[in-house]
Amino acid sequence: MKTNINQVKQKILFISHSSELWGAERNLIRLVDSLLKTQFEPIIVCPHSGPLVDEFKKKAIRVEIVKMKIWFASKLLLLRFLYRLFFHLRGAIKIAKIIRQNNVVLVHTNSLVIIDGAIAAKLTRLPHVWHVREILDDNPEFKFLLGWKFALKFAYNLTTQFICVAKAVENQFSQIVENDQKFKVIYNGTEISRFSNFQQSPEYSYSLDSNKYIVGLIGSITPRKGHEIFIEAANIAIQEFDKIKFLIVGKSNDADYEKKLHRLIRDYGLDKYFTCLDFQKDIIKIMSSLDILVVPSWAEPFPGVILEAMAMEKPVITTNSGGIPEAVIDGVTGIIVPAKDPESLASAIIMLANDRKLVQKMGKLGRKRVEKFFNSSNCAQNILNIYKEILR
Repeated sequence: MKTNINQVKQKILFISHSSELWGAERNLIRLVDSLLKTQFEPIIVCPHSGPLVDEFKKKAIRVEIVKMKIWFASKLLLLRFLYRLFFHLRGAIKIAKIIRQNNVVLVHTNSLVIIDGAIAAKLTRLPHVWHVREILDDNPEFKFLLGWKFALKFAYNLTTQFICVAKAVENQFSQIVENDQKFKVIYNGTEISRFSNFQQSPEYSYSLDSNKYIVGLIGSITPRKGHEIFIEAANIAIQEFDKIKFLIVGKSNDADYEKKLHRLIRDYGLDKYFTCLDFQKDIIKIMSSLDILVVPSWAEPFPGVILEAMAMEKPVITTNSGGIPEAVIDGVTGIIVPAKDPESLASAIIMLANDRKLVQKMGKLGRKRVEKFFNSSNCAQNILNIYKEILR
């Protein structure tokens, strides 16, 4: 993906719905990094300052701040909807100004939850690529006054190309359109080399208890991620196999929910079995301490943490939610259990805790699967090809 140094680069404007460093934002960083040696020059729009802005500034990548809000309301109130509509139009006008001032040729919005970039692209008559990382149906975090199907139809009419992170994500659009060329499935990728030889480096030696079997849940702390199910499963599992230590890593934007989880741990008498950490930037250090990763989500499009675990040869116990079965092969690279089922989750934990050879075998097969299907460089190249196709 090299370009002539004398070639005038075409500018692509990337719209991020968040300035944090969650999965979508990390995927955006990897994509932007891959474009730096191509004919494209990235400009980033973020809603406010934050870790993501800092990361891009370290790389001398231009960042513009435009206040934006998620267009799916948490409460179905007409006045809230009208206020947000005004807010989105204001944001779109500011983004359109950035587009005109910088001769941007294409706009890429990094999440379906933000609409300002799509409107701005429409106002400036530019092609718009929309990265869809969400499944709207049965997701308590996303509501829309006129229903999620209307939201998808509205989005459909605003964009040139959808990039869906899983077939399960693409399938939600089948209820509004059929066999449309606007959709392309490109799985998230991970940096394979970053997760190689980690065990040989003392920098990544992190251990909660060398005599315990370490089971971890890594991700933002929100109800759909299944933390309560994880705690309930832990309570069941230790009745049969008590040499287990449970690790929860992640940041919460809901103090009440976080307190509820700590109270649940305390009520079950599990304090000595649990360690809870805030967001950790060094995922390798954390992941290397685990024996298995648990992802008990019940509304999950395609979690990148699964790919990171598999890249580090960690088996994954997860659910059949969204696009997860497209990453994890049940019985081969991990175990898939029904969502919201702590008994099945506990049984899977106990099974692997009693069979370390199976843990190692699943881990190695997971690594091979990531190398073959989920390499970040392949992901970036596929997206680059979409840009070229649109702009030719």
